[in-house]
Amino acid sequence: MQMDKELQRQVNNSWACYWSLKQIVKSKDIPMLTKSKVYNMCILPILTYRCQTWGLTKAHQQKLKICQHRMERSMLNIKLKDKWSLRKIKKATGVMHVTRKIQRLKERWNGHVVSSLKEKWTKEIIS
Repeated sequence: MQMDKELQRQVNNSWACYWSLKQIVKSKDIPMLTKSKVYNMCILPILTYRCQTWGLTKAHQQKLKICQHRMERSMLNIKLKDKWSLRKIKKATGVMHVTRKIQRLKERWNGHVVSSLKEKWTKEIIS
């Protein structure tokens, strides 16, 4: 239950950021490359904030994917009824996939934890 609330908070915060950047991400005059860079640098970090410690279920991952897909469709100004495949949307936007971003952050976090444990272990032996 707590994880659901945390996840919903992250989704809501990322949408708030998205709409605060509406003049950029919804503009037809700004190239998609610029929009995707703004998404990857400003919105995706909010969506994945503190994800390193999350125990994500398939349902949680799906919720994050849905959020991202909705934002991508909004950036492209297309509707669900336009029937674009997710592959076509990904190719058109070029944004980093949310589950890949989380996987990378978790791997980096695990590296920090392991190196921290090694340092503590070696300090114990030396002392």
